[in-house]
Amino acid sequence: MAATILVIDDDKHILDVVSRFLLLNGFEVMAAHNTEFAWDALEVCDVVLTDIQIGDENGLVFLQNLRDMGNDIPAVVMSGNATNEDQHLAQDLTGMPVFQKPLDFKALIAALGELASPKSLAG
Repeated sequence: MAATILVIDDDKHILDVVSRFLLLNGFEVMAAHNTEFAWDALEVCDVVLTDIQIGDENGLVFLQNLRDMGNDIPAVVMSGNATNEDQHLAQDLTGMPVFQKPLDFKALIAALGELASPKSLAG
């Protein structure tokens, strides 16, 4: 069974391109243009891939809220303009560096594949 990636980005073009690329690489995808929809989709997802700036919302705040609630779903952060503070917070929340836009899709697929592996999801 393919892992399901929850992709969160307010930019429709990026959301579409990333979602299609993930589908072509064997993942299932739930796409969310805001965190409100993302909350609803969490139950069926294995990994979160979120932008930092999501309209007026913030993907790091979304991840911090997840962690504060005890949800340790694996996550990856992407951004076109992450500050040093954003990068440090993302590292703390996910254990991974921020993937800068334009995305290195090969590296992103490798990271998501590792996070979505049965070993990673088991515990």
